Amino acid sequence: MHTITPATSREPKTPTGGIVTYRYNSLGLVYEITDQEGNTESFYCDKEG
Repeated sequence: MHTITPATSREPKTPTGGIVTYRYNSLGLVYEITDQEGNTESFYCDKEG
């Protein structure tokens, strides 16, 4: 049986192999990325992605 896990597919590995966490707003257009060192970046996406 084939299982898809979106959580792992949305966590690209950093050069040091750390975990990157994502936080999206209700529309999924604004999200925040935090790496294993606690650095945070916010991204704003338009409707075209």
